[in-house]
Amino acid sequence: MGCVSQSVRDAWKRLFNDIYAQVPRTLGTLPGYRPALNKNSEKRTSNVYSNVELLEVWRKLNEAPSDRRDAFRLDLITVGRQVLGNYFLDVKMEFDRMVEAKDHQALKACGEKMKEILNDLDKLNAFHPYCSLDKWIDDARKMGDSPQLKDYYEKNARNLITTWGGSLNDYASRSWAGLISDYYAKRWEVYIDTFIKAVGEGVEVDQKQLEDELKEIEEGWVNATDRKDVRKDVHSTTDGLLSFSTFLFSKYQRLVK
Repeated sequence: MGCVSQSVRDAWKRLFNDIYAQVPRTLGTLPGYRPALNKNSEKRTSNVYSNVELLEVWRKLNEAPSDRRDAFRLDLITVGRQVLGNYFLDVKMEFDRMVEAKDHQALKACGEKMKEILNDLDKLNAFHPYCSLDKWIDDARKMGDSPQLKDYYEKNARNLITTWGGSLNDYASRSWAGLISDYYAKRWEVYIDTFIKAVGEGVEVDQKQLEDELKEIEEGWVNATDRKDVRKDVHSTTDGLLSFSTFLFSKYQRLVK
């Protein structure tokens, strides 16, 4: 940042004393795992800290006078995406409860919230190359010296962070821009829309068909070579990371419990 910021120092004290001391049992956030009714990858997404506490850390980071320092930009993104990822879990659990209650209107409202969180997560991560799929794929393709080899390395790079060939699905999930919008969000959209449709029609979800649709998305993405420049897209429509992070904080602060 190039200057001393008491709010950032306070944020890091809270992180060190209250959050990071408890993190080893946590491996990710729910958006990065395959959707399933009443299953939320608990061993990988549960926290023993309060998300309200982490929200306060995010608030203090947003009070920084600038975001010019690269390390601070990463802090801002990683804290913000964890807050939103934790909140996504809360909304998803409510979605599942509305499936059981067969409350069609509440189900649709929860589904829209989930899709909106995923969209905001993708945009937030797009502000840094280390939080973007673009760098991962670009680095993999640089390993090849022919179009065929470039495609080969890209497929392996896509496989590593998603299906692991089907043996360890989502084992190495990443909260990255591009991966969220083009892979995770696609799976969640199928899950959300499938249950909304079923509840609306008063029928049970065909679980095998749902699984097959999710697998089709996964396999199709691993074998693809097309992608959009998510970092270019977000930079052309927003003022900057600190401004966008502050906007997201204001948007979600009253919703996080």
